[in-house]
Amino acid sequence: MSEKALARMFDVQFTPTLLFFDEKGAIVARLNGYYPPHKFEAVLDYVAGRHEKQESLAAYMARRTPAAASATLADEPFFAKAPYVLTRTPGSKPIAVVFETPDCSACDEMHRDLLRRPEVQAQLARFDVAR
Repeated sequence: MSEKALARMFDVQFTPTLLFFDEKGAIVARLNGYYPPHKFEAVLDYVAGRHEKQESLAAYMARRTPAAASATLADEPFFAKAPYVLTRTPGSKPIAVVFETPDCSACDEMHRDLLRRPEVQAQLARFDVAR
């Protein structure tokens, strides 16, 4: 099929469209416009797992799409307050710097699970922690 014919077949104006094909060239998923990361990852799982053979993308998304990541950063009581002093003096605790971003489901999981574990909190107590 020509590129022009394909464009007419899937005419969407002013928004990007992504098509996912199987090995035989059949379209297994079509995305119109922006998908936030948590939904886009679910679509990739759908295509990679060849789930189109069992159910529609819409059914899969309704069943498998995870919750959106938080748009704000989570605070922790052990995070140093600004202004940050990253230099170390003799006898001071070593510093741990945490890099994270809003809209990050892995960051949300870190706050919800990993940073709640007693053994992790015991280790973090040995550091000054800045984000």
